[in-house]
Amino acid sequence: MQKDLKIKLWYLFKVNRKQFIWIYLFLSDLVVLGGVWAYYYNPVLEENASWITKFYFNNDVVFWFVFLLYTIIEALVFWNNFNKEHIKIINKQNAELEQQKEEIAAQKEEISSQRDEAIAQRDKIEDQNKLITSSIHYAERIQQAVLPLKKDLEKSFDNFILFKPRDIVSGDFYWFREAGNVNIIAAADCTGHGVPGAFVSMLGISLLNEIVGVRRIIKSNEILNTLRTEIKKSLHQRGETMEQQDGMDIAIVVIDKVKKKIDFSGANNSLYFCTKNQFEIADNKKVKESIGIAKTKLYEVKPDRMPIGIYTNEKDFNSLEFSFQNGDILYMFSDGYIDQFGGKTRQKFTSKRFKSLIIDNAEKQMHEQKAILIETLKNWQGKNEQIDDILVMGIKLNS
Repeated sequence: MQKDLKIKLWYLFKVNRKQFIWIYLFLSDLVVLGGVWAYYYNPVLEENASWITKFYFNNDVVFWFVFLLYTIIEALVFWNNFNKEHIKIINKQNAELEQQKEEIAAQKEEISSQRDEAIAQRDKIEDQNKLITSSIHYAERIQQAVLPLKKDLEKSFDNFILFKPRDIVSGDFYWFREAGNVNIIAAADCTGHGVPGAFVSMLGISLLNEIVGVRRIIKSNEILNTLRTEIKKSLHQRGETMEQQDGMDIAIVVIDKVKKKIDFSGANNSLYFCTKNQFEIADNKKVKESIGIAKTKLYEVKPDRMPIGIYTNEKDFNSLEFSFQNGDILYMFSDGYIDQFGGKTRQKFTSKRFKSLIIDNAEKQMHEQKAILIETLKNWQGKNEQIDDILVMGIKLNS
């Protein structure tokens, strides 16, 4: 506090030094004039006046000169001391500023070092990400290679496939195979997405090729029963505690164009069947009807509520058969489209909206239906992230 007071006094004098000098000269003039006046107008002294009074009146000019000299000396001493104190304070402040400057320089150097380290780590992570992404893109090419060729499916059916992986590679997959007089089509949703899901999807495609192509199993429920056995065997699933519950949900249809029959089995995945004709199926409890525009009706053929993989209440899969007419359409899908968040309130698209979307556009060309599905999904999703892999297949039936 004393230091601050000295600094304030110094700056007060420094700023107002001209005023101080004029005041001091004015007072000095008063002293000189007083001495002159006393010299020329010296009153008569009494005989009994003190020696001080006599000395003052007899030597007033000398007295005032000495007083003035003393005042000047005191002022110079004060000024010198004040300057010394001020210089000390300034030097101390300079030392403190220098120390702060050194500390700031050290902090700056440390920050610079940390920044360089952060940049180096960022570059390293970017390089690793590029390497990982490059590997995933290569895996994508492999996955695309093992998926059925769209031209093979187009030879048999007018169709569309909306296939939209969330993370480059997909846990969803579609599968197609001709086996004698029948065509077998599957749409599957494996556990997880991205690389883990893609591994399971590759396993599923490989096993379906073996089951149908090598073992010649073409009954829908037998295909799923065999697929479940092989998946459990490949993933070493024994039903033990804390065991990984990997597997897949799948819908599979076996289409006999000659008999105009469809054989369907599902593991948690439904089948939508759109027709203008009469729909008959043995187990009506497995069917839910939805009425659309014109004469088009949508029938949801329900699956068995168990996955391909380890399951507590495991049973054999059921098979559902029904007839079709030319122009009827099958829709097979994963839950990615239905579960996508979006809209004004950021909610799921829901199966109700999905059914309405399909019924309202079922009479359009297949490529138009795909375009509508893509545009609707884009508008619904908005700026929300895609939460899962998306697969929707439309198969227009003909003999």
